[in-house]
Amino acid sequence: MIGDWGTTGLTAVVILFASLVHGIAGFGFAQVSMGILPLFRSPSSASIVFTATAVVSNGRVWWSVRDAFDWRRWLVPIGGLVVGMPLGIFVFSRFDEAQMRIAIGVVLVLAVLVVGATQQLDVVTDWIEASEYRPGKVVGASAGLFAGIFGGAVAVPGPPMIVYGAFMSASGF
Repeated sequence: MIGDWGTTGLTAVVILFASLVHGIAGFGFAQVSMGILPLFRSPSSASIVFTATAVVSNGRVWWSVRDAFDWRRWLVPIGGLVVGMPLGIFVFSRFDEAQMRIAIGVVLVLAVLVVGATQQLDVVTDWIEASEYRPGKVVGASAGLFAGIFGGAVAVPGPPMIVYGAFMSASGF
């Protein structure tokens, strides 16, 4: 293991790189941070560092779109998130380091596939628009619940909320 100052320096570089990716692509903070940090930190400390920096990063993003943000549309998914987070933390507490690294890897691969499909492929957006599907409260609460579980367990809450947001955006909400 690298010394404390080395670990802190590497952590800062990873967070900087993750922030740059997030700033350029509009997503990827969790994927980069949680993809690299557990390689030289314990998964639990990587999760703590990621969570603290993600609050700041996402707060900055929210601030830039605050005038267009409608809290009423996001209350249901946030409620699901609040319920799901303790469940994810319960799952997290049961994993050893090897299981945690595997879980993080699986969720990261899922996140990359979901983000790539919903944000980068016009075919998916066109399909969402053509389906005229309107996500209701059950779907919003479920997206929040799964995001909370993923966030609490492996610190990657994005995929369910990204899919929910993509459906909301493409369907005209």
